[in-house]
Amino acid sequence: MLAGARMVLKDSLGNIVEPQYPTEDDGSFITSATEPMRFSRLPAGIYTIEELEAPDGYAVTDPVTITVANTASVQTYTVVDPVAETTVTVGVVIQREQTVMEHGSPLFTLELTGTDQRGAGHTYHGMVEFDESAVNSGESPILSYVFKNVQRGTYQLNWKCPVGYYVKYVGNMSSNVTSTIKTVPVFGSTLPVITIDNTRKGNVAGADDYASTVTLTFYKQTYDDYRHSSSAVNKITIQ
Repeated sequence: MLAGARMVLKDSLGNIVEPQYPTEDDGSFITSATEPMRFSRLPAGIYTIEELEAPDGYAVTDPVTITVANTASVQTYTVVDPVAETTVTVGVVIQREQTVMEHGSPLFTLELTGTDQRGAGHTYHGMVEFDESAVNSGESPILSYVFKNVQRGTYQLNWKCPVGYYVKYVGNMSSNVTSTIKTVPVFGSTLPVITIDNTRKGNVAGADDYASTVTLTFYKQTYDDYRHSSSAVNKITIQ
């Protein structure tokens, strides 16, 4: 059970019905993580459960109409709060001098994958594509993708980029984003692992408290990156 929700029960005339053990002076009650709220000797009829305040991390649910039957047995009703939603903004930066438009517009696909506060899995997809006008907008052009309606939880940011591109820098991280380095055993190279925990506040100016931001700066490998550090001379004798 979810603790910390403030709710009221109203009869068909809109009057507040107090529970057996009210917790608030106005007739509302605060839910417990261990015990359901009990109402005794309710006349049969139609009632409405209204949520006034949701616990942190959850959104206020719509009013729920219930019908209390004319029976002596205990009747149980459940109200489910949806997980609160927020946004995740991912900036992608490339270098104009490294971009060859004849090879096509650089396309980057983005993916958020993880679980919300209830443990349910979610995956969100996005992409940015640098056309010629975007590439020519500056020395280091940037495009952003905003993941909307992301249920608050813990996610990992993944991406796919054109051949030859790699993440050089990770920056502009809100306070609920972390970046760690992972070594790829086969190649001995490193990759950033970006974790977004928007159950914590991100402190992003002009956005909701739990919004997240991160910017990936991509560079393109040059010919020198592919060359061996040393070379061997092979001689073939021809007679």
